[in-house]
Amino acid sequence: AFRGQMHALSITGTGQLRLSLERPVDVLVSLAHVRLDWLCMVGTPGSMCADGEWTPASWSSTVMANELPLNTLTAGATPAVEYLGTISALGHIAGGNAPLQGSLRAQLANAEIDHRLASKRIEHTRIGSGTVTVVAAPALVTTRIVIGDLKAGTIRGRLEIQRSTARWQDMPLSGELHAQTD
Repeated sequence: AFRGQMHALSITGTGQLRLSLERPVDVLVSLAHVRLDWLCMVGTPGSMCADGEWTPASWSSTVMANELPLNTLTAGATPAVEYLGTISALGHIAGGNAPLQGSLRAQLANAEIDHRLASKRIEHTRIGSGTVTVVAAPALVTTRIVIGDLKAGTIRGRLEIQRSTARWQDMPLSGELHAQTD
């Protein structure tokens, strides 16, 4: 088995993303067990933290992001389009011999899409702020979304998936989506 510490790690992305390891992190790697203790990358803009553990019988991971610019996550995804705003999220997932379980809560703040048209004009699409929540329990997966802006409108929705069959394609689902523009 290997037991050690990670003392340095940095992430440099497009634009202004510059994150570095906040403090040394313990790491364990063996054939029967892998563990990464709470690792935090801090800097500008925002921060990201994660941990994880794996054994042949089970695994789990937690990931957190604070005020990361959307354009950091979408850089180069769509030519001539810039995604503005920030996202903060906390997610936990676990699996192994038991059904996959976990949760995610993501908060979008001041989201906007700027699309540079062929005419060089920039078209602004305001999305706004909101929350997406997903909870995967052994019997049910629930998702809720509320995103909106006082000027642009709102989107509200929910989705429930009953985990009552082995194949996900056969699982009963129900949901609704409401969109309102002003």
